[in-house]
This record gives sequence, structure tokens and C-alpha cells, in this order.
Amino acid sequence: MLPTERAVVSLHIGLPTRQNLREVAYSGYERVRVEDWRLTDGGMANEKVVKCPACRDHAIKTITHFMVHDADTGEAVLTGLMRPPIVVGFGVQPVFYPGGLSFGAA
Repeated sequence: MLPTERAVVSLHIGLPTRQNLREVAYSGYERVRVEDWRLTDGGMANEKVVKCPACRDHAIKTITHFMVHDADTGEAVLTGLMRPPIVVGFGVQPVFYPGGLSFGAA
């Protein structure tokens, strides 16, 4: 399955595996629905701005990866690498502008 209107994105502090998803944990975090994707040269990317909840605690996390999940089943569909990684701490809201969540050919 490719990202569709049923897609949600999760943020990760390392390469997710079946044994350890490494999904980020901070006060206020939750997965975010991303409805609009576009084809790029050899891949896909978000078409609109995606805003994740702001961090409400003082733990500093470095987000290195993201995953796209089917919103209905929670099944992981695709994994992408953050370029560059994002450092999240108190009051920081991860925001991804169009093309900021992309996978496929670089």
C-alpha cells in the first residue's frame, strides 16, 4: 500500500525494526494524519505542511526517521530518513514543509 488519505506518520529516534520501533516519546506526542502525497522523481513526498504536536517536557530527543502507517490497521507501510535529523525539546513543534517527508530516490 502507498500513502493515501488513510495514512498517519510516526517519528522515531533510530531506525525502526520489528523488534524495536524506537518511536519517540515526549509529553504531547501523537501520530499525525497526512492526507496529501505527491509523486516525485522515483519516490513520494508530503504535499502540504504537516505539524506534529509540540513537546511539553524537557527531555531532548533527536528524531532520525519517520514511518507511514495505515491509519485503520496501524500497519507500518514505509520508513523514511530525516534529512537533517530534528532535535526536539521543550516547546519545539516538529513541522514538515512540502517535501519534508519523502522516500524513494534521492
